[in-house]
Amino acid sequence: MVSLNRVGKTGSQQAIIDLLRISGPQTQASIARSTGLSPATVNNVIQSLKETGIVDVNKINGRDTSVSLVSRTGILVSIILGHNGFTVSIFDFVKQKRINFENPCIGESLVRNTPHDLVKFLNNIVKDNIHYENKISGIVVGVQAPLNTTTGAIQSWAINRMPAWGDISIGNFISDHFNVPVIIENDANLATLAEWTWGAGVKTDNFINITCSSQVGGGIVLSGRIFKGSNGMAGEFGHIVIDQEGPICFCGSRGCLSSLVSERALVRKLKLDNHYQNEISLQDIILLAKKGDAACQRLIREAGNQIGFAIANIAKIFAPEMISIGGELSLAGELLFQSIQNILIEQNLEAVSPSISLVAAKFVDDAVMLGSVAYFLSEKNQGISELPMWMIKQDKIYNQIYA
Repeated sequence: MVSLNRVGKTGSQQAIIDLLRISGPQTQASIARSTGLSPATVNNVIQSLKETGIVDVNKINGRDTSVSLVSRTGILVSIILGHNGFTVSIFDFVKQKRINFENPCIGESLVRNTPHDLVKFLNNIVKDNIHYENKISGIVVGVQAPLNTTTGAIQSWAINRMPAWGDISIGNFISDHFNVPVIIENDANLATLAEWTWGAGVKTDNFINITCSSQVGGGIVLSGRIFKGSNGMAGEFGHIVIDQEGPICFCGSRGCLSSLVSERALVRKLKLDNHYQNEISLQDIILLAKKGDAACQRLIREAGNQIGFAIANIAKIFAPEMISIGGELSLAGELLFQSIQNILIEQNLEAVSPSISLVAAKFVDDAVMLGSVAYFLSEKNQGISELPMWMIKQDKIYNQIYA
């Protein structure tokens, strides 16, 4: 049953909004059962939410109606900020349209990854595609680095990943230039929020998501809320030490999960073993493994073993209902997941968490952007029960280089 943390009409509204956000469209009868509110109260609250544009109500038979969250929040600008450039998506909730932009940072001839470059990039996007800045309802930035939640800057031990950003408070810097609300969050937390809201973790209260791509990250949902810990650093699964004799990680430890199974780590292993001296990517490794390449298959199995050890320890601490694996490495499919499962059996995880599920994440390369939408709507006390097709990433991306 959804808990009423606040009393009166505001508490009733919040309970119904939370239920619709977590469980998707509901009949008014099911809302009454789940919240413990009387049918008359549910009807009154639904009418109020409908008048303010927060929910849609549609008849499903002659006696009941289906209630779902909607959002008419204007325009949201979502940004992924990483060491190799930035990606931007515009979500226009009025026109129900999404536009994607990418600005890679590769080599001296292309744009540098600095705060002022980002502002210039955003200014051009706003000018060319939004026309009027005051149409922007807000900006969400997903940062591919651990954040100091007190200062809003990248943690000092990780700043070498993005040196131009130094000790800059990212949210304040962007807000000063655009005069709109700015939310800054770790990218893995946003990915987790997307999976929990619309993906693999829907209808779970305790959920963990691990992403394995260029780096390894993760997020934790406990009792229906993203858990960040005392300093925002909870869920840094990429820095769980797996091999004390392993390679040195940029965090200063040795043998972290990220230093073993990230794209860079896997490519390095192939090259150290004198395989594939030409340029190769994680996508190439996965494709070669599926075609029967023995070296690439072994590499993915070993990565699965190492992820399995990490998951076994994570699950014993948090006892989630479900753990999802996302990011590009998850596309390796059965070869990866079977290796993970073998380690979980070896570590006797079933004795501690017999009901835990291990699944592939639903959103591979779009989770952070969609998570930014979920986060922003939640901050506005809004939501979308079911993800509309227009919000899902399309193949076309505009590669914009602004010198």
